[in-house]
Amino acid sequence: MNIAYSMKIQNHNRQTAREAGRQYKRILSRVLAPSTYTFFQKVNLKGGMCGLDLGCATGENTLQLKTIVGMEGKMTGLDSNSFNIKIAKEKALQNNTTPIEYRQQNILEWKEYLKYDFVYSRLLFNQLSDPLSILKQVHYSLKTGGLAMVEDLDFSQFHCFPNCYAFDRLVELYTAINKRQSTDPSIGKQLYPLFQQVGFKKIQAQMVAPSFLTGNNKRIASLTLENIATILIDEKLTTPTEIQALLFELKAFEKRKNTLIALPGIYQVWGFRF
Repeated sequence: MNIAYSMKIQNHNRQTAREAGRQYKRILSRVLAPSTYTFFQKVNLKGGMCGLDLGCATGENTLQLKTIVGMEGKMTGLDSNSFNIKIAKEKALQNNTTPIEYRQQNILEWKEYLKYDFVYSRLLFNQLSDPLSILKQVHYSLKTGGLAMVEDLDFSQFHCFPNCYAFDRLVELYTAINKRQSTDPSIGKQLYPLFQQVGFKKIQAQMVAPSFLTGNNKRIASLTLENIATILIDEKLTTPTEIQALLFELKAFEKRKNTLIALPGIYQVWGFRF
């Protein structure tokens, strides 16, 4: 194959993966918004609090938290990705939100002490090779009586009905790439014991599992595969030919009206530092 043509194909695949990633995140954010809002209400956050959204992505939850803490409260969003922080700042301006401090920083290097009334994080810990060390830092960063709130997934609960080979293969490949990266795609069910290990008190946990029979949200499976396709191929876990075949089958499955796709269970765990 011509080198220039090969590079063009690779660039196209990466652009497709980035766009799929953006769509995947938009769907996930929209789907989880109601349960996240209910979560915030349940833990009884109040005006005037000082909070941190750790791994804030493009800031949707930071904006919601800022609304809760109000003018007299302070809200910070921290993310490792500079593009995410840029988008978060733009959204804050568009929403005419009272000032939010957004910071781009490597989360693995983040260290603060006795600063926050609460720290919130969603879908960060499944990306970490050492989630315990970051949860310890969350504990350090809280004032006495401070609250930690974490939402994360259990990918082992990602399922469909009826059975679909392409879907099962997606779960297998997703798990394999996480194993290569030393991350845990099912970290959600480990959050409760991790909170205990770190020393949080009055720990509580619950789980939500959105599922879809129709609509755009059912595309979450094919978008997941498109999002990780380049990495899977680079790691030689699959081939472009298999990716194309799997996507063809997944997209056909998603369009059928008699099929169901259920998201990975999202665990919501919270506890206090005393």
